[in-house]
Amino acid sequence: MITIRHLKIFLTVAETRNMSEAAARLYVSQPTVSQTIGELEKMYKARLFERYPKELFLTEAGRTLRAQALLAVEAFDRLDEVMKGEGERPSLRIGATLTVGSTVLCPILDELRSVRPNVDLSVQVDNTRTIESKLLQNELDAAIVEGIIHREEILSSPIISDCLILVCSPDHPFAARKSVEPEELAAQPFVLREQGSGTRALFESFMARRRLPLNISWECSSTAAIKQAVMRGYGLAVLSARLVSGELSRGELKRVNVEGCAWQRSFLLCYHRNKVISDTLRRFLDIAASYSSYGAPCPMEGQL
Repeated sequence: MITIRHLKIFLTVAETRNMSEAAARLYVSQPTVSQTIGELEKMYKARLFERYPKELFLTEAGRTLRAQALLAVEAFDRLDEVMKGEGERPSLRIGATLTVGSTVLCPILDELRSVRPNVDLSVQVDNTRTIESKLLQNELDAAIVEGIIHREEILSSPIISDCLILVCSPDHPFAARKSVEPEELAAQPFVLREQGSGTRALFESFMARRRLPLNISWECSSTAAIKQAVMRGYGLAVLSARLVSGELSRGELKRVNVEGCAWQRSFLLCYHRNKVISDTLRRFLDIAASYSSYGAPCPMEGQL
């Protein structure tokens, strides 16, 4: 029967990639570590490590066990802390994609802190692909993302409506037009987010469905840099309407309507299906879900 001790030894071996080093770190003998790994492989009828002369590498089965073991050990350690009275300052690790982090995340966290003022918060803002990976590896407790979650281990639900709009500089030929045809976008240079971004993935899918070539002249992980590049005429950009409301109102950017197109989407609230839901995490999830009507997803004039 598998025990927490089995899992902790396995995780240490996975981290060090060496049984002798794992044994030294755990203050046990090297044969004990070897025996434990052997017992796990026998129980699961799968090889967990590829054994090279000086280093071990996780197999596919080993990577699967590692992801689950991290969750199990975290749950056990949290239970141990609570029972010992050491959980007085709860911690929460929240992830967000760039658009979410720049627009709706802080109001949600502000409300959380108002009801959990002693929470120890850590936040990571990155693209959807990276945030999904960190949820899988139990490096985040929950996240709000703008892109599509592909792994079935991650539970996701739409909470906040959003839309993307096409923007250009005031001097661009499109700025004076009421609308453009989708085919006209094929000849234009674009300033887009990096690979792994949900915003970029949605627009790439739009262009691919219409078999239109996409000319990416700039690729950038900073939305502020993208807006600056567009304002100076280096290309068009597709961004959340929430991100450019100020620039649109000041006339620094112009919205371009695209005939027959509506790039609607939702921000997704995500967490691992095997995640232990603490009281603090539950409160965060409830607060985030209550923001379903937060802000207007699109400017009022015109529809994409």
